[in-house]
Amino acid sequence: MIHRLEPLLLPGIRAIRAVTSLATAILALVPSAARRRAPVAQIGASGSGPTARPERQITAAAMLMLGVPGLAQEWLGFDRCTAPCFVAELSGWSRNGLGVGGGEVMTRIDGDEHTGWGNSGQIPPFGPPATRQISGVKFIMFDAGLSVETYDINFYSEGFPPNNPLVGLCSGAPPAVPFCIGCPGTGAGLFCVTVTGGCVGVPVTPAAPDIFLSFTLPAAPWPLDGLAIGVTTPNLFPMESGVPLTFDTPGPRLIVPFGLPFDYSLVRLAGCTPAPVYVSSRQHLFDIQHCAFGIGAIGTTYPFYAGAGGVGLTWNTQPGPVGNAAWTGAVPGTANFFSGTHPNVTGIFGPPGNGEPPGRCDIVGMEMHMTVPPLGVGHLVFFCATIGGIGYPFGPEVTIPTAWFPGGTGVVCLDISTMIVVSLTVPAGNCVETRFSVPCSPTLFGLDLQQQAFALDTSIDLFLHASPCDRMRL
Repeated sequence: MIHRLEPLLLPGIRAIRAVTSLATAILALVPSAARRRAPVAQIGASGSGPTARPERQITAAAMLMLGVPGLAQEWLGFDRCTAPCFVAELSGWSRNGLGVGGGEVMTRIDGDEHTGWGNSGQIPPFGPPATRQISGVKFIMFDAGLSVETYDINFYSEGFPPNNPLVGLCSGAPPAVPFCIGCPGTGAGLFCVTVTGGCVGVPVTPAAPDIFLSFTLPAAPWPLDGLAIGVTTPNLFPMESGVPLTFDTPGPRLIVPFGLPFDYSLVRLAGCTPAPVYVSSRQHLFDIQHCAFGIGAIGTTYPFYAGAGGVGLTWNTQPGPVGNAAWTGAVPGTANFFSGTHPNVTGIFGPPGNGEPPGRCDIVGMEMHMTVPPLGVGHLVFFCATIGGIGYPFGPEVTIPTAWFPGGTGVVCLDISTMIVVSLTVPAGNCVETRFSVPCSPTLFGLDLQQQAFALDTSIDLFLHASPCDRMRL
């Protein structure tokens, strides 16, 4: 297991036939696009452009516990390409109400909002995977004192009732899926922490698609000493670290009430039998490195492809309170579960105290990134979308059809029968985004926008790489 610390200054058949239609449409574009090597071409998008992920410099000593040989994999993208280490979204840090006691702080990754990722073990070529494969976690950790504590990282499947983790009788015990046990702490300060290793499978089913990321924090004389995890909050209400440094207010689909099972943050006290409970609204800032499905012309996997990442993004160009990561036209935009998953395109705004400006109207879009091989010259990126009512299902997860492409990575997970291409881009770097304005109207309330991106390599092998699928709740 490899740990990197970076100090922060501040803060099924029908579906296969449908996929072949997509393949035909894309291949029809290849000859002319490959000949022209045109600069960026935007179709039906506004304000989009390619961005490059900056190199991450490890400015503190990297700690090596156990070297695990494995393949380079790709991050989902909650940590933005243009603003690494969550610097535009950090509200502060929190122990989720543990106080001086030990226990687990958890975040729910909603499988109905983010799907089509971590499919490296997927068989047969369509349908839901048995597990989501994870090889890394990135997050912010705050240590209040000089002592170096250890902590654990575990994953849980979804249990019953829905939207709750499938936990054992004791905190951290089976059915937890361990990822890093006894991780070394950081020492005093605020750090961006990256923990990577081999691929770990977290079981999922169509009826229970959620995954829960858990940090087990030891008891400590907080606030004099102890560990806490970096979070973003929806307002300026004080928390353990004081008044938030910045905040991110979601749209009307997630305004009130907070702390219910459709929220994202939980806590579980140390010991046996206590059940996790949802806490006041906050979201841990984190990213997941996933192991994508890859296949070649004869059915062999291609280890030199890491797959792709991709998430939905939200921006707002109206003036608003200083420090709101989704407002004031901030360049990064937000990819979190607040306004990133719940943008405001309805003109409906929240209760007094959240500080929303009248007439808020967000811009929505998506980011795709791929580092192995990197996006760039020779790639065509298609941003696709579909829209439906509340709970409109994603399509079945279908692997890239080798009857049309020599190979590829990822899966098609949108409903191809209703999918449209909203943008076509020739990227200049390994990270590219698209934006499109939605005419704000209360009639949009309750609709779901689903997005997915595809990158076609026209210069080497005509492999097609698919990003994960993202749902926005409008």
